[in-house]
Amino acid sequence: AAFGDLEKAAAAARPWLQGGRFNAADVAVAIAWRFGQFYSAKEIPESRYPALVAYSRRAEALPELASTPLE
Repeated sequence: AAFGDLEKAAAAARPWLQGGRFNAADVAVAIAWRFGQFYSAKEIPESRYPALVAYSRRAEALPELASTPLE
């Protein structure tokens, strides 16, 4: 259920949750998705959350997150 709510928020992001500035809320959502995929990808298929996938990839491409990879 939680990822469903995050999917809706990611679909409405322009381009980030609170508009033009990337902030802590964006970090939290992107990291929550990334951790969910890292630990439970079989239970949380990407195909069910296309907006969240795109949002997280966009966030992870930023220097602020790219400099600290999960793996």
